[in-house]
Amino acid sequence: MKHLVAIIQSRQAFFQSAIFMRLSAILLALSAISSLLSAILLALSAIFSLLSAILLALSAISSLYQRFSWHSNKPIAAVCHVAQIFATILEVLKGRVLTAYIACKPEVQVAGAAYIDANLHTDGNLISGHAWPDLPGLMREFIQKLES
Repeated sequence: MKHLVAIIQSRQAFFQSAIFMRLSAILLALSAISSLLSAILLALSAIFSLLSAILLALSAISSLYQRFSWHSNKPIAAVCHVAQIFATILEVLKGRVLTAYIACKPEVQVAGAAYIDANLHTDGNLISGHAWPDLPGLMREFIQKLES
């Protein structure tokens, strides 16, 4: 019985100790931080949902503009990952030859176009570049197309 009383007294002493109080305060702070992070994640989720809707609207606008440009034979410049946007409109790339960032090669091929491993390539009104370092040459070719 003395042993049981000693255990109960030591537990009571622990719960009244400064260490227990500090641990309780830390746990309370962690709980508050967790709630704050949860609110931040919820806000970020709402922001990303809004951005997703905006990107979807821009994609539709881009799609209409691209169709207009392709069918009116206006010069179109595409560099790096732009091929991924073109790949959403299958009829514009079918039968074309272009270059793009190497990671975009599968999208180019699925859209029915031929991927060429070059820094710059011109196919009709489409001037394509591999990546941003190719912009000077791409812009020279694009301006020539505009002037002709």
